[in-house]
Amino acid sequence: MVEATKKQRAERWIERVLARSHVNENGCWIWSGSVTKQGYGQTSYYGVSVRVHRQMYVIQNGFVELKTEDFVCHTCDERRCWNPSHLWVGSCADNQLDAVSKGRHAEAAKTHCDRGHPLSGDNLRICKQSRSRGKQGFARRCKICERGKLRVKLGWSE
Repeated sequence: MVEATKKQRAERWIERVLARSHVNENGCWIWSGSVTKQGYGQTSYYGVSVRVHRQMYVIQNGFVELKTEDFVCHTCDERRCWNPSHLWVGSCADNQLDAVSKGRHAEAAKTHCDRGHPLSGDNLRICKQSRSRGKQGFARRCKICERGKLRVKLGWSE
C-alpha cells in the first residue's frame, strides 16, 4: 500500500512538473519554473524543496536514496533539464572531470596563472580543494607562484 502511494505521488508530481516544462531540440526536458542561484530547477515535492533533476533521478531509479555528497550530473550540460535519460550519479570529482573533459570548467580554460606563468607541464600542480558542506573539488596551482609565496612566508625575497 505504501509503495502504491509513493508511486501515485510521484506520478502526480511528474504531471505537475511536465506542465511547467518544454522539450528543446536536444531532447532536454526544460523546467521553466523557479531556479536556484546556480541555475538548477527547483520546486517542492510534497512540502520539501527539491531540485527537479535530483528528484526525477530518485523517482526514476525506484526511490533510490541519494546522499548529500552524490551529484546528479547531466550528460546534456543543461542545468534545468530533468530528462531521466540525461542524468547520471557521480561524485564531485566525477562532475569536475566531466566539466573539464567537455571544456566547461572555468579553471580548466585558464592557460596561465594571474602572474602570467603557464599552467602546464612541470609548472602545474593539481590538488584537492575543500569547499562548503564537506564537498571537495580540484584546483590547478602554479608551482612558481607557490614557491614565491613560501619564500615570502619564510622571510626570503620573492
